[in-house]
Amino acid sequence: MRKKKDTLSELEERGAKVLEQLEPKRRKAFRTAKQQAIETERQQEGSEMTAKVTVRMPVDLVKALKHRAIDEGRTFQDLVTEAVRKFLGR
Repeated sequence: MRKKKDTLSELEERGAKVLEQLEPKRRKAFRTAKQQAIETERQQEGSEMTAKVTVRMPVDLVKALKHRAIDEGRTFQDLVTEAVRKFLGR
């Protein structure tokens, strides 16, 4: 009987570890779904002509911008565009 109890405890521990590993992926999937919903809403509203650009930024700034966009219910693109407009005085 002792062996069976140990095995159940081991399985429980392994299961907890797997859930811990999956948690960041679950959060990322939720964020991705929320971002897609925001993008769809923005596209339906209609917007001005845009051009795709590629820039390199420090990783910590990109992460902070992505989190801020999600918290505010906006897109990463909207935040960057707003910041550039403010910088240029437009």
